[in-house]
Amino acid sequence: MIALSRGESATARRWWARAQTAADASGDSHLSAYIAGQHAYDGVYALYAPAQALALADGARAATNAPCAGRMHALGARARALALLGRRHDAAAAMSELERSFERLPRGVAREMVGGWSERRLHHAASFVGAFGGVGSKTAHDEGLRLSHGLWRSSTQIRLHQAAAEADPQYAVATLSALSPAQAGDHFIRRLALRAADACEARGAGVAELRDVLAA
Repeated sequence: MIALSRGESATARRWWARAQTAADASGDSHLSAYIAGQHAYDGVYALYAPAQALALADGARAATNAPCAGRMHALGARARALALLGRRHDAAAAMSELERSFERLPRGVAREMVGGWSERRLHHAASFVGAFGGVGSKTAHDEGLRLSHGLWRSSTQIRLHQAAAEADPQYAVATLSALSPAQAGDHFIRRLALRAADACEARGAGVAELRDVLAA
């Protein structure tokens, strides 16, 4: 994940492969699902084309039917990838599955912690799918921001989702301009900002300033 943040894609792929091999060798289906699901989730943002991320997500989802953080990562990645592919009906169905699965999570897993999967993540997924798939309620952005207070990457991503959803490149420019140089260079942010620029442009908004900010 650190390699991905730095844009070192080849290094990230090698370490994901090693992590998955180790997880599968453990015989722990929850651990295998966690690594595969996190791989798919991060891949949507910073590593793979949507179709590749969808294939990873489907593989991770098949690792276990048990309610766990790994399966939730896989379902969230699947909904996002489907939204990016323009498969609106399927993205909506994937979000419904994600919401149902969240209700089944053990209380200890549904918390904000390492290895957990909290309500914040649910609204984050809804915010992404709403922005790039046109599915769900606009309030997902507001709920996501409320729950992401103090988490700079998460809150920045949701603001970029909102900029894409509302075809508001100036909001994206303001969002990126508020970051430190290190934060603005984070690959999870840059790749999403490029997608937001593309979405704004596709809806007829001028994105020259946003492209200039990203180029800088």
